[in-house]
Amino acid sequence: MSNARKKKSNTSELERYISELEENKRKSRRDTTLLAFLIIIGMIGLTYVLSNPQPSTGKDVITFEDDREHSTNPSTSDEKPQPKKVSIESLLLIEGEREANEAIKFIITSFDKRVNYQIDYGDGKLVNANRKVNIYKYPIAGKYNIKLYSTYNGRTKKLHTQQILINTAIEVGDNVLIDRTY
Repeated sequence: MSNARKKKSNTSELERYISELEENKRKSRRDTTLLAFLIIIGMIGLTYVLSNPQPSTGKDVITFEDDREHSTNPSTSDEKPQPKKVSIESLLLIEGEREANEAIKFIITSFDKRVNYQIDYGDGKLVNANRKVNIYKYPIAGKYNIKLYSTYNGRTKKLHTQQILINTAIEVGDNVLIDRTY
């Protein structure tokens, strides 16, 4: 009987060992499945971040690859020259009386001669703006959607959009009345 008990004891130990191995195998599969799930979620998140850039802070940075900063310091002469980065704020200042047939100034605050600018005055005219201050007159009153574009190396970006209201000025004697209806 002692051999029978030993066999039974060995068999129950073997069954317990096999049971532990199967449990460890289930845990390992569960851990592997969880790890694969986390990797997939991480890849989806990374894909989303890379395909959906953060909202603009109001500034675009255009790197001019053809303009290099060159160091005259001999200790840094082995370093590669870095491209200059020019910050272009998406801002167009508008000054002047906003009345029909009055000169209005459109000021490109970050004007750079290396960049080609265009202003869409919202009345069907798209004009090359080759200077910092541009003057324009609206012949009739109305609401106009103004857009500022920049082009560099064949790449065009819309930098600024703004709606303005142009009024009609009516002179009566020495007084000027503003007619906001059109």
